[in-house]
Amino acid sequence: SGTGTERGALWRFGRYSTGTLMASNLLRSSDTLLLGALLGPAAVVAYHVPQRIVELIEMPIRSTVMASVPKLAALFARDPDEMARNFQKTAGRLWVLLLPLSVGCFLLAEPLVVWLGGVGYRESAGLLRIFMVYTALMPLERYGGIGLDAVRQPRLNLVKVALMLAVNVAGDLVALLGFHSVTGVALASIGTFLTGLGLGYFWLGKKAPVTLSGTMRSGLGEVRSFVNRDWAVR
Repeated sequence: SGTGTERGALWRFGRYSTGTLMASNLLRSSDTLLLGALLGPAAVVAYHVPQRIVELIEMPIRSTVMASVPKLAALFARDPDEMARNFQKTAGRLWVLLLPLSVGCFLLAEPLVVWLGGVGYRESAGLLRIFMVYTALMPLERYGGIGLDAVRQPRLNLVKVALMLAVNVAGDLVALLGFHSVTGVALASIGTFLTGLGLGYFWLGKKAPVTLSGTMRSGLGEVRSFVNRDWAVR
């Protein structure tokens, strides 16, 4: 049954994790809710077509990131330095593996949105290109969030997501009320993800020797090692 202290810690973690989940769902739906309320359903559909591609890319990121939490938490309890090395290796590897997919979607944005929505949504290609800018950073941002959970800082993860939500809503309102721009709503998402990226690694770095630049270098190093091994075999 555990001690009172353990139950209290579990309760606090669950409370913050539930809040993070709710804030994440609001963040995911805030764009379309505001677009529908202020510009109407046509704007929502134009926005939703490229968003479907983002959701397809997000699925393997979400499953991979969540599967890493138990291992990272166990490593942190044993050795924060070892946890940092594993974190930077796995997060960097996922970022490098999915980066070509984001680049490919950026370059092929027009045929992709036409394939999904038809020729009437050709103009949504510009939105997809904007989405691919922050999608290229999504594995790093998501790992920053679960890293906070792994180092026993679920409250900071909740604060991070709440601030991302605030930045996103503020950016959306400026774009919609000031410029009546669907493109502006997409651009606000870049600021939202940069906010989450910066806060996640800033707070995580206070608990474990993890840095954003180190994570990116680790991912690139993994690719170089793989290429060198491949050439050695040949």
